[in-house]
Formats: sequence, C-alpha cells, structure tokens
Amino acid sequence: MSNFKANLLKNEAKDKNFVVEFQTIIRAIFNLPELEVGYSIFQKEEHQFVHPPAMLDVKSYLLDGAQYEACTETLCKFSYDYLFN
Repeated sequence: MSNFKANLLKNEAKDKNFVVEFQTIIRAIFNLPELEVGYSIFQKEEHQFVHPPAMLDVKSYLLDGAQYEACTETLCKFSYDYLFN
C-alpha cells in the first residue's frame, strides 16, 4: 500500500514506469492479474479530460478513442455532480 501511495504522489507520474507499476499494484490489490487500467488527464482550466501522451502507450476508457472531451460530455450527471459539485 505504501508503494501505491508513493506512486500516486510522485511528480513523475507521466512516465511509462509509473503506468506499469500502477497497473501491477492495482492488480495485486484486487487479486485480478488480467485487470486493465485506463488513464485520462484532467485539465482543470478547460474542464476537460485529455488522452495521455502517446509515448505512454495507455488506453483511456473514459475517452474511448477521442483525444479530449468536456467533463460534462464524458460523465453522466450523477458522476459529474459527485466529482465536481
């Protein structure tokens, strides 16, 4: 659990090692070796989700192929209100 917290708090959370380590930790926590983790970047200024840089080679399940999308379009009303209001 301490590795999980440390990885989330790292400033270098945008490199490939972070992605691999994060997924490994999540799989171990839930005991699901086949679990896939997706990533999206939240841009507060534009109030949108953005696909991570291509160099990370990760999927964004929220964006489903789009490069970016407004939070109000990506999330259902309940999720949006819960996260942002």
